[in-house]
Amino acid sequence: LNGRFQEKQGALTGQALMDYYKTAEIYLVNQNKMMVTPSRFIGDAVLSRTVDTLPVRACFEEGEEITGEYINYIGRNVLGASMCIKQDNLALVVEVDKKEVFAPIRKINNRLILSGLAVLFLSGFGIRLATSILMKDLNKINDRANKVFNTLLEGSREKK
Repeated sequence: LNGRFQEKQGALTGQALMDYYKTAEIYLVNQNKMMVTPSRFIGDAVLSRTVDTLPVRACFEEGEEITGEYINYIGRNVLGASMCIKQDNLALVVEVDKKEVFAPIRKINNRLILSGLAVLFLSGFGIRLATSILMKDLNKINDRANKVFNTLLEGSREKK
């Protein structure tokens, strides 16, 4: 179940799930809802740990295999899948903590948010800089226009 046998037989994956996801677990449960393989997280779980979870109930009560999100036997919110092994009256369950699965997506999301804020800040700075440059030129034109206007105004006052 842990993938070592498959690796020895030449499989490329095997232990990869367990190595990549630190919360991944693969285990078998019998029809009495007792764990029949060792737990990655709980010592002495074989035939002493009751597993009354959604995939186990679905397998033994409804004869269905599931894939989805549920609370596992230690109370964690996990993403998992099950397989009913009817000839042996067992349920095979594979699960990984939901937070661990979605951690890379959260990381990307946070980076996108930070990038967006940086772009927003830099855009605002660029607009402010462009506006100040344009306003300098407009202020020069305005000052010259005022000088011309004042000169014309003074000239028209002198004629009166």
